[in-house]
Amino acid sequence: MAKEQYFDEVTIFGGKLRFLIPKEWDEGGVESKGEYMYCVPGTRSGWFRASLVTTQLGTGSSAEWVERHTETQGGAQVEPRTGSHFQHYEKGTTEEGDPIRIYYWIVWNAAGPHVARQAIFSFTVLSELVDDEETADTVNMLRQFIPRAEFCADEEPTHVN
Repeated sequence: MAKEQYFDEVTIFGGKLRFLIPKEWDEGGVESKGEYMYCVPGTRSGWFRASLVTTQLGTGSSAEWVERHTETQGGAQVEPRTGSHFQHYEKGTTEEGDPIRIYYWIVWNAAGPHVARQAIFSFTVLSELVDDEETADTVNMLRQFIPRAEFCADEEPTHVN
């Protein structure tokens, strides 16, 4: 029988980004790179991170910018509930000598007439746990929820294009 799971809605970056995470995950704080981190308390594997880039466009619409930007990213899809574009990929690497697997989701959204946002989410696990049932369940859950992330419309840039 599948374990019943509950979720919390998380709103970060001053209300600019909102998404769901499992209720049992704790916030690990904000890293100096402007990332929010979450994990199961006491875990040795399974760190989830979220970061955000806001681009203020001098000319042109943000919807056109998102279209052009995601066309260059092979495999980008559109989430019908939010209209956001998203892409998922994964890669293997090492961290402090340990082999790890990082699952990435990039979500682009036209957050206003001249504001575009790009949220970058990652989930990092030890390579030895990639085939673990709990890891597979978590990655599948993230594949469902992350593309549905919601963006708040405002005009405050973190990068001017």
